[in-house]
Amino acid sequence: MKSNKGLILLATALAFLIFAQNSLAAPICGNGVCEGSENMCSCAADCGDCEAYGSDFRCKTFTCEDNKCVEIVALDCCGNNLCEDSEDFTICRPDCPTPKEFILTPLWEDYYLRGEAVNLKIQIDADSVRAIGADVTSSGIFGELEMYDDGNHGDEEASDGIFSNSFTITRDMNEGTHPITFNVGMLGTETAGIAELDITPRLDLEINSDRMNYFLGETVKLDGKVARRGSPIITGIEIRTYSNEKMISYAYAESNFKGEYATAVRLATIDPAGEWFISAKARDEFNNWQESWTQINVEKPLLSNFLRISLNPELTGSFRRGGELKVTVDIADTNSDPVLSANVELVAPNGDRKKLGEIRPGTYSGIYTIPWKFGSGQQRFEIVAKKQAQPIQMEGSLPFIVPIEETGFITELIEPKQSTFMLGDDIEFRIKMNYPSGEAVTESIVNATINGTSVEMQAVGEGEYRTVYFVGDRSLKKVEFAFNASDAYGNVSDKSVELEVSGVSLNYYAMRFPSLFYAILFAGGLLAVLIVISKLETYTLENLKRKEIELRAEKKDIETRYFKLGTLEPETFEKMRSKIKPQLEEVREKILKMEESLEKRKKVFGRNKK
Repeated sequence: MKSNKGLILLATALAFLIFAQNSLAAPICGNGVCEGSENMCSCAADCGDCEAYGSDFRCKTFTCEDNKCVEIVALDCCGNNLCEDSEDFTICRPDCPTPKEFILTPLWEDYYLRGEAVNLKIQIDADSVRAIGADVTSSGIFGELEMYDDGNHGDEEASDGIFSNSFTITRDMNEGTHPITFNVGMLGTETAGIAELDITPRLDLEINSDRMNYFLGETVKLDGKVARRGSPIITGIEIRTYSNEKMISYAYAESNFKGEYATAVRLATIDPAGEWFISAKARDEFNNWQESWTQINVEKPLLSNFLRISLNPELTGSFRRGGELKVTVDIADTNSDPVLSANVELVAPNGDRKKLGEIRPGTYSGIYTIPWKFGSGQQRFEIVAKKQAQPIQMEGSLPFIVPIEETGFITELIEPKQSTFMLGDDIEFRIKMNYPSGEAVTESIVNATINGTSVEMQAVGEGEYRTVYFVGDRSLKKVEFAFNASDAYGNVSDKSVELEVSGVSLNYYAMRFPSLFYAILFAGGLLAVLIVISKLETYTLENLKRKEIELRAEKKDIETRYFKLGTLEPETFEKMRSKIKPQLEEVREKILKMEESLEKRKKVFGRNKK
């Protein structure tokens, strides 16, 4: 028993000695066991590579420092929380959450005319990507505008990085380049950029003469065209002739719906010979203008002798369009002897010619009726005389100025014929304009207001204009209509009328408060209500159909003026048509609903009768 215990103690002692020997021995690198003081830096073979340790961590690397494997941040890596030079909002948003810079690209026309709408549009890139969700405002000659990226303010699509809004070039805005400032803010970054808007209020105008060389005493025939951005316009053209920088004559012409104009200038025999310059100047209703020039060569007449012409008596005072201009002249040769049987004419600025008759030896007289379509102000007339005395032709001319007064034409209020209306009524205003001669006034500029608010008058015939006003304001006691117009020659006219508003028509309740109206009638008895409603709907349906006819007539008139007559500019045509279209659709929808309602009611009445 004692020997067994001894063996056990001996075995335990040997085991302890072996363990102690192994514990005190130095670790061996390469034995496949990471033991003792071994680590990735001291023994990569047993403990693994320090650099490989971090291969699964983005933007992190590991290296040995002081025999320890430590973490370091990788450079030029998206995700290291450093917005480095090689990175920006486009490349790495985790490191660069705000743009470094904005790139502003204006997207508008090269230039604009007065009266044109400017679709102020700018593309904004945050670094190199579209700036979605930015706050953008613009300021300039138009004031201040908020810019939108919603697809509803002139940009094609929402959230495309293109911001836009619109304003109109007014007639008083100066021509030239104007700075537009854009302020952009996004994700904490703000900047301002400046772009230039060019206002060039120029028309397209040309002037041509029938030839280049003339003799004094001849007539220069002139023609040309005027347009706005290539589209013909109707406007006045002032024609001035110059010799040696001195103005010799003035004439006025009016372009037609094709933009074409023509006039003539008489060269008096007493005018200087040499190089002449002829100026044509046009200006439209928006204050866009242009001046063009042409040059002619004027020579003295061959084999001619001058006739002396004098007004007898001299003309005094001013003259009215539609009135008579009586001219009497004495014709004499260079020896002051009366010239008999001469061919004498009065030449008006518009090219009209009136032959003067010989009332006594050497004295000629005639009466010229000044047309209503005639320019006002200082107008240049001319007396032209010729006498054939073989072998020499004698001739002469006398230019003189006649002041033409601005006058009015006749404006007749055709509709309305009554002076009292009820709330809910449609009031038709129809105006007819004529010259005292009975000729209709065309090519006019018309302005009208109802209770101080501008309304648009539609042309419905030569010299006729109309508009319809719905009396829908319960506070109205009267309706004041004012109208004024001017033609292309400076003639003006105006008209005003005051109408009384008293009472309320059934149409008002039917149009404005159909539900309430029907409810009140229902309280009086279902059958009575159905009958009254049917009548009201029939009455309203007639009004709506009349309204539809009027709107279709207006639409047809607009299309005729644009497609056939060419008296409307494309922008005006689109504006007028887009205004009528929703009204016509709304009225047509109401008619269909009303007809459907009446049809149902007829079926109900039919069953009751059975």
